[in-house]
Amino acid sequence: METLEFAARSDVVDPLPAYMAEEASAVQYLLREDDLFPGQAPGVGLIDDAILIKRVFSRNEREFMRLEILPAIELSPQNRNAP
Repeated sequence: METLEFAARSDVVDPLPAYMAEEASAVQYLLREDDLFPGQAPGVGLIDDAILIKRVFSRNEREFMRLEILPAIELSPQNRNAP
């Protein structure tokens, strides 16, 4: 308990952006075998996973699209020879 209280009092900044932390949590949930609806349950096994992934993406769509578009722009033929 003291560790949690110390962390709450300190001015520590998480180096991981919030959208990446949410993405990592969603992926960890997706990979768990003992989630709300186990993946093996016929017809409903992946519903909770899909809802969570969709929610994380919709909350952070701008950041995810920016990550997807920037590398493509940098690698485009027009920008390869740019100074």
